[in-house]
Amino acid sequence: MVRPTETKSWMYRYYPPSNPKQSIISIGIYPSISYARACEVWREYEDLDHSKGTDPKVYREEIKKNIVRACPQFILQ
Repeated sequence: MVRPTETKSWMYRYYPPSNPKQSIISIGIYPSISYARACEVWREYEDLDHSKGTDPKVYREEIKKNIVRACPQFILQ
């Protein structure tokens, strides 16, 4: 996805298990995230979505919560 400011982002589009509407989750900003890394993350989200029936957005939020619980002195932005 290219924004009006010409920032390029890797996006993952999917249909969450609980909602018939398409959702989009950001994988990262190019060139900070390489094409190879974006493909790895895309495959991980695809496996979650199809084989486990897990919403990738919910999965990512759970990971962030676990990091905050494990390291309360750090604040994620």
